[in-house]
Amino acid sequence: MGKDLWTGGISWTEPVADISDHLVDGVNDIVLEYSSSLSNVQLDRGVVTPTAHLRGWWKNTQDYRSHGPRQARTVPFVQLEYRESWASALQEIGGLLAAYVTDGTISDRTAGNLRERLDRAVVAAQAGREAPALGYLQQFVARMENQVKGDAADLAARAALVAAARAVLRGLQALDDSEGWARPALGRGCRRSPVPAARGRL
Repeated sequence: MGKDLWTGGISWTEPVADISDHLVDGVNDIVLEYSSSLSNVQLDRGVVTPTAHLRGWWKNTQDYRSHGPRQARTVPFVQLEYRESWASALQEIGGLLAAYVTDGTISDRTAGNLRERLDRAVVAAQAGREAPALGYLQQFVARMENQVKGDAADLAARAALVAAARAVLRGLQALDDSEGWARPALGRGCRRSPVPAARGRL
């Protein structure tokens, strides 16, 4: 407390940092500092001025780059869950689907079409490929809504499976957002983001 903590810097090729070890109980002020591109520095100093079609070249515009603090994001650790939990949740959806097949609510043929997308989502999630898993699971939901129709029991089964799938979609999306590759920030300035303390790491 009361002093700056050096986290070791951020990689330019994979600008993501886990700062769990530096957080304390209570409220933490996280300050994100940015190094500007040379062109922004020179423009700010007045060495050069914003110019359209520089040196006669069409669309060769000399101006401030739009990258900067708005690209940076802080993802509270406490809002994320382990990847394995979402793969397990997908498998539980498969178990629920199997139960509806067993009691005759969903036909084997319909279940086969649904399981093909679900199985692909499970494999992708287990491999840590959240984006493909999201796509397959969205297709599973679409097929469910298009193919499972009928009486009240059919609609109840559809609602339960869709609700379970959408819960996993939200979790996978949060996980994918937290690990998403972002370009290094080139703008100037900093932003403070108070977040609660968290322990452990993914």
